[in-house]
Amino acid sequence: MALGVTRTEGVSWRGILCTVAVGLTIHGTNAWSHDGDGATGVDLDRDNSPPAAQPSLVLGAGEKLITLIQTNDIHGHVDPTESRGRIAGGMSFWAGTVASLRQGIQRKWGGQAGLVLVDAGDQFQGTLVSNFNEGKLVFAAMDKIQYDAVVPGNHDYDFGPRGWLQDRVTPGTGDQDPRGALRALLSTVHFPLVAANIYTRDSLMDSTGEPVDMNQDVPEGTNVEDLVDWSRAARPDFVKPYVIKTVAGVRVALIGLENHGTPSMTTAENVQDLYFRDPLTSYLEIRASLEGRADVFVMMAHLGNSITGTDATDLVQELTAHGNQWHGSRAHILDAFIAAHTHFVHDKRVNGIPVIQSGTGGDKFGRIDLIWNTTTRQVITERTRGFAGVPLYHDACSGPAREFCSVDEAGQVSYEDVPVRQSPAIDGLIAAEHHRVAPLGDRTLGSASEKVTRDRVNESPLSDQLTDALRRASGADVAMMNTGGLRTEIEQGSVTYASFFEVLPFSNHAVILGPVTAQQMVALLQRSAQTCGGYSALMQSGLKVTFHRQCQGAQDGKDPNAELLRVERLDGRVLYDKHLGGIQDTGARFTVATFDFLTDGGSGYDDFVGIPVKKDLGIMREMLTTEYLKHPVQFSATVDGRWKDLYLAP
Repeated sequence: MALGVTRTEGVSWRGILCTVAVGLTIHGTNAWSHDGDGATGVDLDRDNSPPAAQPSLVLGAGEKLITLIQTNDIHGHVDPTESRGRIAGGMSFWAGTVASLRQGIQRKWGGQAGLVLVDAGDQFQGTLVSNFNEGKLVFAAMDKIQYDAVVPGNHDYDFGPRGWLQDRVTPGTGDQDPRGALRALLSTVHFPLVAANIYTRDSLMDSTGEPVDMNQDVPEGTNVEDLVDWSRAARPDFVKPYVIKTVAGVRVALIGLENHGTPSMTTAENVQDLYFRDPLTSYLEIRASLEGRADVFVMMAHLGNSITGTDATDLVQELTAHGNQWHGSRAHILDAFIAAHTHFVHDKRVNGIPVIQSGTGGDKFGRIDLIWNTTTRQVITERTRGFAGVPLYHDACSGPAREFCSVDEAGQVSYEDVPVRQSPAIDGLIAAEHHRVAPLGDRTLGSASEKVTRDRVNESPLSDQLTDALRRASGADVAMMNTGGLRTEIEQGSVTYASFFEVLPFSNHAVILGPVTAQQMVALLQRSAQTCGGYSALMQSGLKVTFHRQCQGAQDGKDPNAELLRVERLDGRVLYDKHLGGIQDTGARFTVATFDFLTDGGSGYDDFVGIPVKKDLGIMREMLTTEYLKHPVQFSATVDGRWKDLYLAP
């Protein structure tokens, strides 16, 4: 929902804004990250290199194998896609892959082994075929594949009340539940949502029973969470803090954690009654409560590593520092970590604990093999195997996955020596939904003579064209949108509503704000200039901006020393010039067209908060669709230099 919702950005477990870089350009080099829900991620599958060395998978007497299979950030991609010239992914092929893994492991190891299937968040937001039914198609497919537990990512709240074009409750919505769409989904599936760090705000009290305002000011050095008596606090009814699954006689605890920054990464009204607690403390409390009740502990968290941050590995590092509370074993406080949110592929080890994430878009998966010693009652960490970002090629195996994947001369892929057969049932579900949305999705809006690219921190053809379109449609002086809201690029060729939908999958409304003062405008542009990918830039139409930023070695994905140098209107009038002393037209006032997500300070642009909304223009995507149906658009692949970093300038 938010076009803006860079909603893949977010506050990390430390409260630091740390998002993934989409097409982050650092000194001319594109580092794609499958940004929050869109681009094509950093691919580390080493397709043409020898498999990485892994411990041999041999079970001795008194040993059990727990195989964790994971997905993350599927984002509604139920259909196969092209990856490196091969067909990959799709929920039907994924169903066959999981079935092969289950059957193959059972054949090889019998009662000594078992499989656990989990997802770490953001399952259904992002494509027309998924959004039109508000996630029902994706969850129905996942239910048939028999997931054991699923984390609700920040995008799981995007749909708000039931009604596919309604992303928030208003007096006119038929459904007055801000999580009506999510509740409807959960009523149709057998797997649980797990998140131990979500609480209802009205249950947060101190030791005397007095309510605690989590937004209150506290003395320096005090954490407001320390004021809460968490034993009194209640979790909402749509999530469980954990589930325990018995695998080959071993009790496996699957503990979920939501991203701490979710309120700033989805429509705020849909979660305003919820509090997202610090993941570290939340996990420690759950882990302590499960001592003696479970054997293996798996964290599934909607946060991960990226170019600009190491949230996942930092969290595991912090957790293992507390490990001496559990029988002197640093590792046994946690045995495996399933990451998500940043759309990167990474396979890390922190004090022997595997930390994996597998991109986005449903064309990759991850696997962790844990060997449990029934005598010592510990995971044998030196024999743990991890495989992150395994490509779901339909006719090939890749990199380390060749440890358990094979392909015959006819191109038949097998996992654990069992041929993959696509699921006819899931094929039927997908085909029926495509037929249902075809009248909408097949409408032609225009064309592109070449790919129209996007960029997380710099000017791009896509941001130029869409901000220009918003400024024209609104009649505002300036149009602004955060780049993280542009979820994918426009490919060469015909542009249909279905493909345009994936660029703007959120139902955020375009609004006109005003008056915006010169001081507010400069503050917004200054914050935008500072980002190196830790949060999305604020791209604009109606101004010419030059600035200086140094991203090499930047901490937390930003350069706090970045400087605006000059801001001009299109007619040449100077709004700001550093060398002339700063703001030159202190009395300037602007009308600004932007997104309702940003009016609440989304992506950290707090200077929008409180500026009066003059007009609501409706959903941005639908507004542009109406215009493009009347006047088909030729999308441009060029930029005009309106946002210029002089560090990068030739």
